[in-house]
Amino acid sequence: MDRNIQIIKETVHSVFPECRIILFGSRAREEQSGESDYDILVLIPDSLEPLDKLPYRAEIRKKLLEKCIFSDVLLQSYTEAEVKKKLPGHIVRTALQEGKYI
Repeated sequence: MDRNIQIIKETVHSVFPECRIILFGSRAREEQSGESDYDILVLIPDSLEPLDKLPYRAEIRKKLLEKCIFSDVLLQSYTEAEVKKKLPGHIVRTALQEGKYI
């Protein structure tokens, strides 16, 4: 397993121990370039208001950046993901369809 994937898992689970993590985008498709970031969807049990998600997303991104891992972090509850996976063109739908659980 890519060492960065292990670091991502450890970092995200330090913030949300009960979450599931999906890697999506170019790294999940193994089409990344040297400058590609890691696109991750973090699925959590409880819903949060959109503004309440921002500090958690920032915390995860900052911790990963400290380890030289560039990332884009989406944070969704299981309920939100269930709704959004039915919306054509929604990034959560794409992540759930094409991504890989890590």
